[in-house]
Amino acid sequence: MDPSDELAIRNLIARVARLTDQWRVESDLTSQYVEDAVWTIEGTEPYHGHAGIIRRMREMRDAKICGPGSTMRHILSTAEVIADPTTREEATVHSFFIMGDMTAGSAKIAGYGQYTDRVRKQDGQWRMASRHCVAFW
Repeated sequence: MDPSDELAIRNLIARVARLTDQWRVESDLTSQYVEDAVWTIEGTEPYHGHAGIIRRMREMRDAKICGPGSTMRHILSTAEVIADPTTREEATVHSFFIMGDMTAGSAKIAGYGQYTDRVRKQDGQWRMASRHCVAFW
């Protein structure tokens, strides 16, 4: 894998974390995903496409887990980018996350988990194709 692709993928993963916490309009985040993306939390039904991702964004915002008005932030660590051996247009990324929360002036860890992401290069840009989340709360 070309180092510039790996850097672009790492930046995509970081951008998705930031936008998950701080999106202003839904397209801020959905623009980082391919149209047929799938987002799964272990043990739940998957969210399909941009409409499914928007539904998940709204659920998370309404629960004050992330999005506008949330005091929580995704903190990412140890991302491993693995090039797909059959195509230069896809890769898998394994990473861990911590959910940090700042309430009443006190920081705490609210949970942690692991992502397995599949990314795809479309029109010269890397986008999320799927995200599988295992969360420990």
